[in-house]
Amino acid sequence: WLIALDLAEPIAEKVSPDTALAEALGRMRELGLEYAPVVDNEQGDRFLGVLSSSAVHRRLIAEVLARQQEADKKYGLGAA
Repeated sequence: WLIALDLAEPIAEKVSPDTALAEALGRMRELGLEYAPVVDNEQGDRFLGVLSSSAVHRRLIAEVLARQQEADKKYGLGAA
């Protein structure tokens, strides 16, 4: 039987909660990573979660579209 450790990859990069997204994504792109663990450096690298580059991109796209819709409404643009 396989266990998780048999397939686990070493941690190539980790980010802290206050790392700028541009910096984190840049490092992830350089290393060819889709995910990076988010850890609290001040608490002995306590695991906080996982940063997913695709989730970040989806969120950014949604934010841009929402702001575009707000601007369209404000200036009377877009579909009638």
